Amino acid sequence: SFQNQYDNWRGHGTYTGIAISELVELVGGMTINDTLIIRSFDGCAQEFSYSNVYPNATWTEIQGPMILAYAYNDTSVLDWADGMRLVMIPSDGAYSNTDANQTSESGDLISAGTRWVRFVSIIEVISG
Repeated sequence: SFQNQYDNWRGHGTYTGIAISELVELVGGMTINDTLIIRSFDGCAQEFSYSNVYPNATWTEIQGPMILAYAYNDTSVLDWADGMRLVMIPSDGAYSNTDANQTSESGDLISAGTRWVRFVSIIEVISG
């Protein structure tokens, strides 16, 4: 689940997907200075650092693995209203606004919900 900008919790359930790090490795991986951009079909985008894709032990505890979910509560992408979605799966199952800000290198205060991009259509590695 994730916390939105109004401090409400959304997205409770079970997600099935593939680790973003596995997808990135298929195209050569990332270096520490690269940026990952996740875009939805409507043009919304979020930027992520190397540390989000390949989190160290501290960030893994806070953020958990970053996955591209293609199923939610056993509902596949064709029937799932949010389409493919980027999700963070921390060990406590709750990705809070505090978690999002502790694992964001942008310096901007963000909500966890904005990091959970839905309707993912493009995953892009930008060389740093």
